[in-house]
Amino acid sequence: MLLRNRWLNFPDRLEDLATATSLLTRFPITTAHHGDNLGESAWAWPVVGAIVGLLTGLIVWQLHNVGIGSSAAVVLGLMAAILMTGCLHEDGLADTVDGFWGADNPKRRLEIMNDSGIGAFGACAIVLILMARFTATVQIMETLSPIAVLVASGAVSRAVMPVSLHVFPLARKDGLARLCGRTDLDVVSISAAIALFLTIMVLGWSSIVAIITAALAGFAVGVLSQRKIGGISGDTLGCTQQVSETIFLLTLVMIV
Repeated sequence: MLLRNRWLNFPDRLEDLATATSLLTRFPITTAHHGDNLGESAWAWPVVGAIVGLLTGLIVWQLHNVGIGSSAAVVLGLMAAILMTGCLHEDGLADTVDGFWGADNPKRRLEIMNDSGIGAFGACAIVLILMARFTATVQIMETLSPIAVLVASGAVSRAVMPVSLHVFPLARKDGLARLCGRTDLDVVSISAAIALFLTIMVLGWSSIVAIITAALAGFAVGVLSQRKIGGISGDTLGCTQQVSETIFLLTLVMIV
């Protein structure tokens, strides 16, 4: 009963959504949440991902409809998505790759990841991941709506992050992951259920394979993070999102 009453407190759930939006995007959202309970908003992360995907998909779809080629439309859509998120996840990807392959011990890796600069490993990772997302989206547009695809990929990739926060230890004593804390199982379950529902609703049951591969890719990033730095961090969560979304899109290319 207490759990049910908690989730039926709609003002708090709307505040969670505002917090998630403020955390994961550059949208001008005002929130009353404090840094020590960011993890409570994790159930809404796939909702925010779906919103970003919806807006991106609408841009791609509209540009394509007015005569702009698929490739140019997708490039402009990716630019819009990056602006909406403030390059948050891409920055985490770059920092993670720089740290993991730029040193041979956990302490030095964390120092590199905390550096605001981007090294050769990180730059290559961003270029390659954007190329993969671009190529997959262009190919998928031949058979599926970009709106449906990007809504689903946005939701699924953001739902993997709360799972990592629940399963893996934290590598830092500070930072974004520490502020979120270890997510509760009910938060993870609701986040996963939302992503699953949205994806099946817009893409059908055949998308289950892509959901599974995206989840496995995110889990693999978590395992690698634990081996490299002793756990996960805000940067590795961003890396998890990027890898999961890319694998989701590439899997769709193979199955549609």
